[in-house]
Amino acid sequence: MVRDNVTGLIWEVRNYDPDNRMLTPGPPSRLVRKNFADCLRGLGKKAGALTVLKPLGLSDIKKNREKLPELVPQWEEEIRSLDLSDHETRELTELLIYAVVQRFQKLTLKEVEKMIQLTPIDQTVVGQELIQMGIEKGEREMREKTARNLLSMGKLTAKEISQVTGLKVKEIQALLKKETGTKTN
Repeated sequence: MVRDNVTGLIWEVRNYDPDNRMLTPGPPSRLVRKNFADCLRGLGKKAGALTVLKPLGLSDIKKNREKLPELVPQWEEEIRSLDLSDHETRELTELLIYAVVQRFQKLTLKEVEKMIQLTPIDQTVVGQELIQMGIEKGEREMREKTARNLLSMGKLTAKEISQVTGLKVKEIQALLKKETGTKTN
């Protein structure tokens, strides 16, 4: 039994349509050529999880940017209509937004917020991680500021300042060196 050699090819930009160029070592029995955007449009409302790719099928032109406030909620609804857990639905929605932002890089945060029902940033894992990073950076800056103030008073040793601020003695010495260009005990 001879099997047909079928080659499938999907491309993103219409200008790159390979026509009937040879793409395999031997001629395929059949070459299926499809534009990525056409494939996504062909899926319609039954795209399932592939809905997250729909923004990538649009070009970043003004006409498409103007359609986004209408399209994004439709795409979100398609995702919510799938039989998925809340976690999976959130992940797909995040991927959808990522795809929108990647395709339409000139969008502002306000434009994106208008299109979607954003979860408050502090309620997302990423948001919580960013907040924690900010807190840690702020605490570190405060410890360094306190150390610099104590150093400028000239009454405490680097070891004593380390005990007060929680910074390492070497960090205190580096701060002193940076401030005055000298070393301390």
